[in-house]
Amino acid sequence: MALSSGNWSIAGLTATGKTGKIHENIVVYQRKKIVNLKLTMASGQWPSGGVKMPAAGAIGLVRNVDGYILMHVPAATTSARVWVLSTGLKLGPQKSILASGLGQTLQAATGTLAEKTFLVTAYGW
Repeated sequence: MALSSGNWSIAGLTATGKTGKIHENIVVYQRKKIVNLKLTMASGQWPSGGVKMPAAGAIGLVRNVDGYILMHVPAATTSARVWVLSTGLKLGPQKSILASGLGQTLQAATGTLAEKTFLVTAYGW
């Protein structure tokens, strides 16, 4: 199964399960809403372009998400070493490769990954 933004389970950081308590984890600071979240992605096939992060309404914001800050990310796999949050708010596994004459670069990794839980901070309004 190819994963998509509909595969996120969204919970507030203080929730004991995979859902609930979003509004208890929202603060307003300098005219921005800041939400501390626990996002769990189902296991499945990660597309090479990454998976879009949840939209504003799904995480307790009203208008837009300005960005996400990854606070804790699980280990990827041996073939996908790091997680990268790219333009368009897409999260995907990346692997480091040795490009000729360029040193180490990142390249999108694909493959089936187990369920992953990410602790993130989202900000916007």
